[in-house]
Amino acid sequence: MNEASAPENLERLGLILAFIAGFLLFINGLRFAVFGAMLATIMPVSGAILIIAGLFLGSAVLLSLFIYWKVGMLGAVAMLLSSAWGTLVVDYPYLAPVMGVVAALILLYNCGPAISKKQGITIVITVVLVLVPLFGVLASRSEGYRYLTVDGMQRQYLLHIPDSYDGSEPVPLLVALHGGGGDARNMKRSYGLDTVAERYGFIIAYPDGTGDLQYSLHTWNSGYADVYAFRNNVSDVEFLYDLIEQLIDAYNVNSSAVYMTGHSNGAMMTYRFAAEHAEMVSGIAPVSGSVGGKMTEDSELYVIPDPEHPLSVVHVHGKQDKQVLYEGGKGEKGFLVDRVDLSANDSVEFWVENNNCSSNPIIEMSPNGRIEIWRYADGIDDTQVLLVTLNEGSHAWANMSSEVSNEEFYGSSLAEMIWLLLERI
Repeated sequence: MNEASAPENLERLGLILAFIAGFLLFINGLRFAVFGAMLATIMPVSGAILIIAGLFLGSAVLLSLFIYWKVGMLGAVAMLLSSAWGTLVVDYPYLAPVMGVVAALILLYNCGPAISKKQGITIVITVVLVLVPLFGVLASRSEGYRYLTVDGMQRQYLLHIPDSYDGSEPVPLLVALHGGGGDARNMKRSYGLDTVAERYGFIIAYPDGTGDLQYSLHTWNSGYADVYAFRNNVSDVEFLYDLIEQLIDAYNVNSSAVYMTGHSNGAMMTYRFAAEHAEMVSGIAPVSGSVGGKMTEDSELYVIPDPEHPLSVVHVHGKQDKQVLYEGGKGEKGFLVDRVDLSANDSVEFWVENNNCSSNPIIEMSPNGRIEIWRYADGIDDTQVLLVTLNEGSHAWANMSSEVSNEEFYGSSLAEMIWLLLERI
């Protein structure tokens, strides 16, 4: 039986390394694609981008084998090292394909006769056309952010100062928390809050949650959602506390008019922060959230702690919500489908009892009956709890905002409705 020659063994080893490199890139791509498919149900554009990115990463398997075929062992080793590094450095997972492509270009350039000059130029131009816009997008993600260190971790946020602010008079502050899988920049750009801030003259802070990426796909440690922030025990309550204190010190903020709102996972975080630091805010407006629930159907029930101070609350929820069900329970589709949430009525009842509000609500209806406001008044220190039900509203902010706009009830958008209700409680 003839033993394989050294070159043949080396070739086999190179092939194994090439497959390992491709597998690492494929796993990274699969993670993106699966997460994108889940996210697409509530954030279609972001989800589609992730699916495309995942497919691009997955195709790196073919790229890895192609590089090995063209340049042998050296190409396989370079692909393995670049893909492993890009996969392990989870804060920058896009480095996997980038480093792999860069390594491929260098090796292809050095392999001489293996490819023609025309083929090499074509490859370089193609890669440049792909990577330059990618680097541009990644660079733009960091623009405008401000930073502070909390519990040894650098945290970030965006700020909107209205044109009318000159520091001579105290102004209100609204802290707005993005949903799970979102980020501060997307919320600032898409939720319409900046326009309302300009109209009514208040400052908005958009804090960023945390996640595998520095500026995207972030979550909040709201207490029971199985997300990055929860699994890593991120100190989000401390972050929001320090942020509010810093903004009060830095700007002429009316400390009696500090409000917080949030969407989905951001609404859950709003509830948690308000329960633990009711003294820091004058009112909250969670949208499509809950005061508690279970990580899975078999998990223990989590409910935010009883607040030490009364606090006015505006709970906004769409009755057609399929992610955080209005009636409570396990969402039918979308992000983190194993989670079980308490109902909108459970959330409202929690605050009605803690504020000692009247159990008989005053009911307001929009002109066409698509929006209902149940106002539980006469709480301690004149606090109120409002349940705002959008009968045709879904989980998406844009859908709910459209419902408000169509009814012309408390403003022309969901953002304006929230602000007007917060100001009046």
